[in-house]
Amino acid sequence: MSFFQPRQQPNYAPRPAPQPPAAVKAAQVAAAAAAAAQATQYGSEPPMTASASSPLPTTTTQPAAAASPHPQATIVPVAEHHIPALRRINSLLLPVNYPDSFYHKALDPAVSGLFSRVILWRDDDDDDGSDQQSQQQQGGSEQRASDQVIGGIVCRLEPSPFSSAASPGEAQQAIYIQSLALLSPYRGLGLAAAALDDILAAAAAHTASSASRLDVRTAFAHVWTENEDGLAWYLARGFVREGPEPVRGYYFKLRPDTAWVVRREIPGPGPAPTPPAARRPVPQPV
Repeated sequence: MSFFQPRQQPNYAPRPAPQPPAAVKAAQVAAAAAAAAQATQYGSEPPMTASASSPLPTTTTQPAAAASPHPQATIVPVAEHHIPALRRINSLLLPVNYPDSFYHKALDPAVSGLFSRVILWRDDDDDDGSDQQSQQQQGGSEQRASDQVIGGIVCRLEPSPFSSAASPGEAQQAIYIQSLALLSPYRGLGLAAAALDDILAAAAAHTASSASRLDVRTAFAHVWTENEDGLAWYLARGFVREGPEPVRGYYFKLRPDTAWVVRREIPGPGPAPTPPAARRPVPQPV
């Protein structure tokens, strides 16, 4: 689910100039509240996929902060103090209500934490050195207490539904994009794309490392068939639509209940993923 767009669009505040003033905080809260009023009608179940019985390789290596396309933005791994803001953004912009366990797993590098990111924003008037004492270290990046969470991507690692490995020892993994949300005033700056690129680069680095047991070759997501903007966003970033028909019955309360599966290959050593004709079907929601 990414950049959920209902048929009737809320009246968001316009995106700020490259360096939005502090006044945009009030605008984004008002805009998000409008989105929340529409999103509540769609239900509360998060999209899930079935998992294989074989355990996944684990790793506890924490990723570093990513390069950002904007000087006031920072892309970092999810930390505990980011969760309240990330929860609010997801509840305001996405038509699902993710449970506490979803956010707990986003902090666990063995589950979702390794390949999940938040996007932080620092207003110009906060960059005067007055809050030096409140800086925090995360992944080698300095953060201030005034940095705001403006969006995030939560992904989980799971056995790849696209792999044809004959034995568990040869099994590949896939990154499943569970949630992707960014407050509207900050869209169009390349921030969500940069966060996704950092996640995919981290997956490729783990696959290439001899010290890692991970073999991550694919990233995929479900996109509601009515979410044309979300589908276009993925396709513009190297994803392809899987199959000629959408998955039916994927959403419990959205109408229509259909979703496209979009996927993108992650380059790595060894054989390429299975050709489309031989792939196993993508797991259905449970």
